[in-house]
Amino acid sequence: FFEYLLEVQSKAFLNDNAGKILVILDTLTSYVDGTCYDRMEDHCADIITGLCMGAKKCDIIDEYLMKNKEFIISMFTGKSVEFLKETQILDFFIAALNNAMEMQDTSFGSIKAYSGATSTTLIVKDKVLKVGYKDVIDIPYDKRNLQPLIRTEITGVQNDKEQDMLFEVYERVDTENITADDAYFVFKDMLKRGKLWADPRYNNIGRLLKDNIPYTKDAVIIKDGKVVSDKYYVDDAAVHIITDDEEKEILKAGELVVIDLEYEFNIKDFNIDSYIEENLRNNPDFNIGKIIEALDKKYDMQIYDYTSYMKRYVEEMKEELGIKSPHM
Repeated sequence: FFEYLLEVQSKAFLNDNAGKILVILDTLTSYVDGTCYDRMEDHCADIITGLCMGAKKCDIIDEYLMKNKEFIISMFTGKSVEFLKETQILDFFIAALNNAMEMQDTSFGSIKAYSGATSTTLIVKDKVLKVGYKDVIDIPYDKRNLQPLIRTEITGVQNDKEQDMLFEVYERVDTENITADDAYFVFKDMLKRGKLWADPRYNNIGRLLKDNIPYTKDAVIIKDGKVVSDKYYVDDAAVHIITDDEEKEILKAGELVVIDLEYEFNIKDFNIDSYIEENLRNNPDFNIGKIIEALDKKYDMQIYDYTSYMKRYVEEMKEELGIKSPHM
């Protein structure tokens, strides 16, 4: 009913029935604070998107959400308003949402939400806010990584138990028409620089809509009387990126980048091409499992989704080296 009300009905209908809609919103807000919340949890992204569709059509709904941002934050984080207030992290998330909205002069009517297996994402015009239930880990720098604006761990304590959330903010990218071949291109490109992307799925990459630098805020930075930058830059350590003094290369708009940065490993001290070539020359039927085993043992990794792409990589190397299987 709620989806029908906000998505299908006309702007005139919504405005004429605004009073009744506010009663529904108040009821939903009370559920968030109460025992019914758990039953809503799987539908949080749908509720946010439906509300924001309503806000786009009806000023009264937009005004209500502006005054009751804790409801959207609760749906976004998957935590009750009570928990967010008790753990004193509600203000942080409201400030982050306000910043994204004010920076781009936008309202709730432009917001969309999506749910993944372990995270929820808000699209606020050109900014992406993402929260997930996992620890923040350090990742190696690579030019193919989408530059985070914020990437930090938020910890709330309730009933003497810590609950960690990974909170991230990025620039929006184009995720339409991405293919498995695009993912393999990124996988191979990173591997040539000694970076193993262990979760190479096409829905984990996108095309840049802007150059890959942290557009945190339009500003002019003046040093010693000279303009040195027109953007605020983000410190790598603040977003848990390890650079190892590498020279940075900023990819331009239109380039492919990884948008889920959780499963990347620095294998620069492991010359994978030499390892594969040496083993292929000794045994043309060299088992891809040996490479996986070597990487997992050396880097204390788990096997994710890179196995099929590594097999493709080995087959390409075999072809380039002119090595044929004796069984062919």
